[in-house]
Amino acid sequence: MVLIFTPMSALLILFLTYGYSGVLSVNVSVLGDISIIMDFYSTLFSIILMVISSSVLLWSYSYMESDKNFRRFLTLVFMFLVSMLILIYFPSIVFSIIGWGGLGLSSFFLVTYYSNRKSLSSGMLTGLSNRVGDIFFLLLIPFLDSMNMSIMVMVIFMILCMTKSAQFPFSAWLPAAMAAPTPVSALVHSSTLVTAGVYLLLRFNFYMFYPLLVIGTLTMLIAGYCACAETDVKKIIALSTLSQLGVMFVALGIGQKMLCYFHLLTHAIFKALLFISVGMIIHCTFGSQESRAMNELSNCVWPKCFLVMGSAALSGFPFLAGFYSKDMILENFFRGLPFLFYFFFLVGIGLTVVYSTKLVFILLTSNLSSEAISNISSYTTWVEKIPSITLGTMMVTGGFFLSAKFLVGNQILYSVDMILPLIVTSIGIMLGTHLSYYKSNTTAHSIIHLSPLFQLTSKCTEKFEYPLKFIDQGLLELIGPSGINYFGNYMTSYWYLTFPMLFFSGFLLLML
Repeated sequence: MVLIFTPMSALLILFLTYGYSGVLSVNVSVLGDISIIMDFYSTLFSIILMVISSSVLLWSYSYMESDKNFRRFLTLVFMFLVSMLILIYFPSIVFSIIGWGGLGLSSFFLVTYYSNRKSLSSGMLTGLSNRVGDIFFLLLIPFLDSMNMSIMVMVIFMILCMTKSAQFPFSAWLPAAMAAPTPVSALVHSSTLVTAGVYLLLRFNFYMFYPLLVIGTLTMLIAGYCACAETDVKKIIALSTLSQLGVMFVALGIGQKMLCYFHLLTHAIFKALLFISVGMIIHCTFGSQESRAMNELSNCVWPKCFLVMGSAALSGFPFLAGFYSKDMILENFFRGLPFLFYFFFLVGIGLTVVYSTKLVFILLTSNLSSEAISNISSYTTWVEKIPSITLGTMMVTGGFFLSAKFLVGNQILYSVDMILPLIVTSIGIMLGTHLSYYKSNTTAHSIIHLSPLFQLTSKCTEKFEYPLKFIDQGLLELIGPSGINYFGNYMTSYWYLTFPMLFFSGFLLLML
């Protein structure tokens, strides 16, 4: 039923797009007039959302065919999608709270779907992080009647959007949400939950550009660095989502709302394809997500091909979906912005190339010794192929057709401005290829895995060994819980002296 609902909804949205554009008012007897936004942002976003949802749900029939609670899973996903559509189309504060809260609640249930220890702890982290955004949403309500966008209101609004889009320092919940089923990850980390904060920033005229630029740059660099050191394939893609959300915040920080929206759409397409490809590879390895143990992929040709395509689009390979949006964002850095931010953005792009190349080489150069086992699990049905073909076609052609809608002027570029990204990309490919060999013990591996920092920490703490030991095992033991416990036991052994001493102390206080 859901698979019928989503394509029909996309057709209905297309009809409404060509037939009407603006604010549609619907009179409901109980709720009164309800405004529905039907414009370029909402309709195009919802069409992409519906196509991705249809592809992911179709693939989930094959991925979760042995799950006994598949109907419950479909119900939760349906609630998730309805909450996102409410947030997209209804500008009312009441419906915004319903959509915002529905996304947080349904994501909590989906992350804790397997009900094991890992998923429950991840669900708690996800739920608590989203509750922070809910608190700031409630704090924003009293200021909505005022037309004055003060600094405090803008800071509150920025923080609530940061929590949903997992920006630094609210980034921990997004990799933890990988405990959910892979179809949920394909929806949550492509076009729904993580983009809700970015979509709200696009909807409102937000003028605090430099804070968004700084936050987006920090998130992009930290997520890219962590992805280079990660070995879990799903977490690598989750951290790549975090990095691309940083790119969207950077686009907002340089004042390019349309380019941010463009990258949001292209990212949704190739990220859903990446998760579907990784899900099929996890099937081939009988549920293993550890990239160092993936030695049973000799015949998983179909998911490998689409994984390479998705990784190329993520890296900004020419004429794929990610190339058009990233290239436009990079060109707009030359509009009088500090060179430091341009340098950090180039480093972020280089890190994206590093972990994408690393992931591709790990999966392409897998061990061929377990071919007999691989033959059992590498069969791919058409239920799995159709979503991959659909999203792959959109990834190849979508960027070209959408770029005409989002073209932002013509920039005059010098030769060095065009050569620098190529140099950074080439270095990223070489470093990613080198890091894909886990057995090699080199300086690059030590730096990526923060080995020098462990030595630096031990060197710094050696000089403070005796003072810290005196405080920890001496002073704190004397005045801390152990000392209080010892004093209590000592007084208990002489309980017959306690009452005369208390009486005498009280008498002295009264005399004073």
